[in-house]
Amino acid sequence: NSFSKRIMDSKIVKIFTTGWIMQVRNFCKLVVNNSTVSLTIVGLIFANAIMLGVDTYIPEDNIRLKAIFQGIDTAFLSIFTFELIIQFIAHLLQLFLDPWLVFDFVIIVLSWIAQNSPVSVFRVFRAFRAFRLITRVKTMK
Repeated sequence: NSFSKRIMDSKIVKIFTTGWIMQVRNFCKLVVNNSTVSLTIVGLIFANAIMLGVDTYIPEDNIRLKAIFQGIDTAFLSIFTFELIIQFIAHLLQLFLDPWLVFDFVIIVLSWIAQNSPVSVFRVFRAFRAFRLITRVKTMK
């Protein structure tokens, strides 16, 4: 489509499609398209979903256990953010043309907002990370 063509014809994209930068992008494409990496991410999303479910049953007054779960949650979110950065390097602005990657982007950004938010509306978005499983299964097919 014309939007995609305009993106690909932009000067900024041309800078990122030549030389050593293209080698880095090609490596990132190999990583994000690797089935072992994809299965690992699916496993991490699944483990994170279980952890988020268990976290809802920890009493608020158990500060030590809540802190441990908060640290684990931050580790998961950091891994997902790193994976999204690799996706962005691989796809550049075309990442925003893929609805599933846009979904991942929105969920991860909202998860960072919710990370320390006492507002329960934002904390609900943590649960949406489990829906990323759908995006991964569809991508792997």
